[in-house]
Amino acid sequence: MSDRRARWRLVLFVSVVCSGLVAALPGAASALVGTTPAGNIPYIEVQGTGDDYARASTLVGSTVYIGGTFSKVFEAVSHKDIARTNLYAYNETTGLLTSFAPTFNGEVWALDRSPDGRFLYAAGDFSTVDGVARKGLARFDLTTGALTNFDAHLNGQARTVNYVGGHLIVGGAFGQVQGVSRVALASLDPTTGALQPYLDAKLSGTVFSTAGPTEVLHSAVSPSGRQMAVAGNFTSAGGATHWRTFLLDLGATSATVSAWNAPILQQPCRSSETPNYVTGLSYSSDGSWFAMSTDGFKNSSGPLSATVCDAVSRFSTTAASHAPTWVNYTGCDSLGSVLVTSDAVYVGGHERWLDNAHSCDVAGTGAVDRPGIGAVSPTTGLALSWNPTRSRGHGADFLGLTARGLLVLSDCATAGNSSDASSGANFLAGAYHPCVGLLPAPTPAPVKETLSVSKAGRGTGTVISSPAGINCGSACSFTYVQGSSVRLTATPARGSTFAGWSGSCLGKAACVISMLAARSVRASFTRDCVVPKVKGVTLRVAKRRIKRHDCRVGKIKHAFSARVKKGHVISQKPKAHRLRAHGARVRLTVSRGKKR
Repeated sequence: MSDRRARWRLVLFVSVVCSGLVAALPGAASALVGTTPAGNIPYIEVQGTGDDYARASTLVGSTVYIGGTFSKVFEAVSHKDIARTNLYAYNETTGLLTSFAPTFNGEVWALDRSPDGRFLYAAGDFSTVDGVARKGLARFDLTTGALTNFDAHLNGQARTVNYVGGHLIVGGAFGQVQGVSRVALASLDPTTGALQPYLDAKLSGTVFSTAGPTEVLHSAVSPSGRQMAVAGNFTSAGGATHWRTFLLDLGATSATVSAWNAPILQQPCRSSETPNYVTGLSYSSDGSWFAMSTDGFKNSSGPLSATVCDAVSRFSTTAASHAPTWVNYTGCDSLGSVLVTSDAVYVGGHERWLDNAHSCDVAGTGAVDRPGIGAVSPTTGLALSWNPTRSRGHGADFLGLTARGLLVLSDCATAGNSSDASSGANFLAGAYHPCVGLLPAPTPAPVKETLSVSKAGRGTGTVISSPAGINCGSACSFTYVQGSSVRLTATPARGSTFAGWSGSCLGKAACVISMLAARSVRASFTRDCVVPKVKGVTLRVAKRRIKRHDCRVGKIKHAFSARVKKGHVISQKPKAHRLRAHGARVRLTVSRGKKR
């Protein structure tokens, strides 16, 4: 992966190229990570007068791997110092270090893993691993923790490593792979390290006399795995002019340099110490654009807007010549890392401000304080209000999202050395987290489902719920947390009877619903039988009255009567005005007339 950031995959939401990595958290602006750091993250134990660095990370299952340059790790859960040389691993759930403890004789700059999570790849400026010769690139079997026989035989250091589409694409400051000429970027067999013909970008040139050899320093792969952004010290790629950054189209059988170009990257920044001023790259979730972080101080001549120096900027990925969509300048402070999510473009570095396009080393008009870390809108590029703060030091070199939140890697050093910019730069959001810290993801809003109740029938009554919410009556729908259990109770009004449930419940017993999805229930109420007075009326009229009063005509007898006309009701049972259950039968005796 890139030396400044890993291509993290969405653990819960989106699969990218290698399962288990996190690219971005979803949601609206409220989904920004928190500003209070997690407390059980193992961090680098600063010691002596030298600087330590955490440079790269990747995630395999629930295990986080962190590479850099260091010799001890503080396990916050146990309060123990544990020896680890430039690479360690910890369980993200427990905060405990694993037994994985290889030893490198140089710095680890980048990490990636195989799609199945079995193998870990480490790139950096080292020549031995566990005492075995491995120049710049090593592969570990994570089932045993052992170094494998994989060997690319690079003749220089590696700075980036990306496993994509069956190819291990490595970048760095080398000119040969397996004894074959391949400048700064190569595709390797992920199992053996053999050179593949898949890629030859033909990189050449140097951006400045002090920039050093042609080399690749940063990379990022689009979520689809079909494109790769590459940054470093070069002026030509694929036989065309490409200063500092180019895009690779990753085809099925070969990788080719895209026609994408950004002429603004030919403009030098003023700082001769950082001619290779691109410090980080990160793609949007749909791959239609990427963000770039830079250092470099300011324009070497002319207006700041003619450069992207000390800024974060957004570029389209279409195959054409592009100016940045937007640029957010820090005001002459370096940025060292960038991470695009759906809600924000996070940046880390040495910055004091964002939105500071009009001044250098002071807060100009519109500038906002964002020491060491900040976030801007993906759409407008303007700073968001999110402002956890971080001790600036040299700057945060890596930002990545895990299932738990935003991982922030940086430099760190013992406090008290006024000549060392890293001295005391050990705080994230005001808490002591040397080189490694994590700002937790927001607790996701619970998913809710709607329960709707309706009533039917000529009777009346109410339906109430436990837990509360439904009182129907008036409130006949309510949203409950998905998976919760809701009990509905139907109570008929005087003169009515509960006839039963339909929909998501059946029968007459209490209705208990599991809210795994939206549910609807109907409660039927019938009106009780209030026996009407039918004595003396015709049988036809009596039947209508009985039905209208929610009763039923029962047995009908006929008898002679000298007082009641033929066809009229002589008597009824039950008597009028008696209350009976819905559908109760009313027996009638009907006159045959006078007996002759």
